[in-house]
Amino acid sequence: MTASLTRMRALTTHLATIDFAKHVEQIGHFDEDNFLHQAQQKLREHIKLDFFSDEVRERHNSVFMAAAIKQRSDFQRRLLIAVSAGLALIAPMLIMSLHQSKLTSLLTTSIFVVFVAILLAWVMEDAQNKDIVAATAAYAAVLVVFVGTGSGA
Repeated sequence: MTASLTRMRALTTHLATIDFAKHVEQIGHFDEDNFLHQAQQKLREHIKLDFFSDEVRERHNSVFMAAAIKQRSDFQRRLLIAVSAGLALIAPMLIMSLHQSKLTSLLTTSIFVVFVAILLAWVMEDAQNKDIVAATAAYAAVLVVFVGTGSGA
């Protein structure tokens, strides 16, 4: 049982004992409906005061902190994927432009296609096999078009 529930039970018992004695003293007899109504109002006031106890605040903050950490982690992962994708296109094109030979173009294309296929298989955890093959084929097509348009011809 949490500390706030224990405090709430103790508070309820304490309020009921004090209020019952005061109620009988003021009215002279016990009016159950009136007493329960007053006790409910006082209990609600105390619950409002105790609702944001340290324990509740800590739990509330930890939930928001976990969400913020997950959001930052997701952003960092997306950023890493975006930078990797950009480099995977720019790096082989730079290599093939600077070293213009058929062998360099074919080796660069082959090595980068294999590298990107492995990277996609590692990053795309929830993807089906056909999705990874399709993404790898699209990447290879881009590089082959670059090879065919004259850089290494």
